[in-house]
Amino acid sequence: RESFGKPIFEHQAVNFRLADVLFEGGQFGAAVDEYERSAYAYALGPDSSRAGYAALSAYQKQEALLPEAERQAWHMRGVESGVKFAQTFPEHPDGNGVLTRAAEDLYKAKNLPRAIEVAALLANRNPPATAAQRRIAAGVTGQARFDLGEFAAAEQSWLVARDLSAGDPALQKSLTEQLSVTVYRQAEAKRAAGDAAGAVEDFL
Repeated sequence: RESFGKPIFEHQAVNFRLADVLFEGGQFGAAVDEYERSAYAYALGPDSSRAGYAALSAYQKQEALLPEAERQAWHMRGVESGVKFAQTFPEHPDGNGVLTRAAEDLYKAKNLPRAIEVAALLANRNPPATAAQRRIAAGVTGQARFDLGEFAAAEQSWLVARDLSAGDPALQKSLTEQLSVTVYRQAEAKRAAGDAAGAVEDFL
């Protein structure tokens, strides 16, 4: 492909260099825009994944310079950029790590439905995430489902997390305690709905 007489990848390389210059000059917000343009506005080329990953660093640098009141919105924008990066460049060596951090950050921000969505992306990645990353995905999903009052779904996610935490007795104990609370809440819901037999089973 050509654009204005130059190969498309040459334009991308120039744009990427502009982003680097802005970053080096401390103009991190502007660098974000140019890195993302280099990564996503052109056909995938040799600089695409590098630009997408560099944008995440620029997000962090700019966040530290912002007033406290503006940081959360900027941070969430960076989180979504990370999700886009991981989906666009699944082979990148830190793609699964970026998704793991994104799921955790979304949960901390109490964006529970989105945290569940991103955790599912992580759990179903190809190439697969590590067992530790998949445990985090299951844990985030379980806690988000619990907070939403979806106790049966939370139980299933925490069971997966516990299976993936084999070899860590302290973590398995913590997850077992969380599972107990989840089952207890299911029992309370059944009792309130008049399902005495189901409530007894869960309480037991």
